[in-house]
Amino acid sequence: MKTRKICLTRKRWVIAAGILITFLAAATLLQPQERPRPWFNGYKETVESQKLYYHSPYPGQLPALLVRASDGSMKAVWKTDSLPQDFGAEEAVFVFMGGLATAKGSHRFYLAVNGAGPLEFSTSESSARKEWAVRHPQGLELSFRTALVDQFDELFGYFFLKVPRRFLQPGQPLTLELTAEKGGSSDWVMVFEQPLSSWARLKALPALLNTRPPRQPLLLEISNFGPPLAVRVKAGPKVEVRKILETGYNQIYLEVEPVSQPQ
Repeated sequence: MKTRKICLTRKRWVIAAGILITFLAAATLLQPQERPRPWFNGYKETVESQKLYYHSPYPGQLPALLVRASDGSMKAVWKTDSLPQDFGAEEAVFVFMGGLATAKGSHRFYLAVNGAGPLEFSTSESSARKEWAVRHPQGLELSFRTALVDQFDELFGYFFLKVPRRFLQPGQPLTLELTAEKGGSSDWVMVFEQPLSSWARLKALPALLNTRPPRQPLLLEISNFGPPLAVRVKAGPKVEVRKILETGYNQIYLEVEPVSQPQ
């Protein structure tokens, strides 16, 4: 199945088949956000960790770093994106994708930032706590927002790490280290080896809808590396969809007039 070409401009994405995505405005976030802009990738490369492949908010399975609250010896170490050479803001936010086990008891995990901290957070006994935030006296802050609850009630989504300027060096990455308490448990936290980015791709689904006239279903997939955003999608003169793009992976289904050859 072919993916149609996408041309990117600052305020809209134009897909060659006549699909136009217009960015309307930033949407209200699910929880109060005083985080600065822009965001930086909180995962760039792995230094040390046990790994596995697992499902995530994105399609398919992705490689992930894994830490369990077992004997206290497991750790995951990785580097973030490097900051720009001209970075001069008072703080930066690093975003990375991960997952949290539930129903295995509540256990403590620790995230160190260039050796500072650590930030202490806990897994949950159920999937009810979908958002949380913890802070450290040194000014570090870590929050999590769920994007997917799987069939096992495990939580997958995005970590947001806010780091004050005194821990930041222009042109340099951060080194993050995740560890866990000695809990004698299989309880886990994972971090996906997947830098985040913004992109869009359009797929023609292999079907015709039994409507009058028949319609061709399309799947528009959009990755949004940024806060939730309102968009308008136009497919020709008759099809228009408005949607809030959440942080991360989004799907929009469209129904258009079928064609017999590429346009």
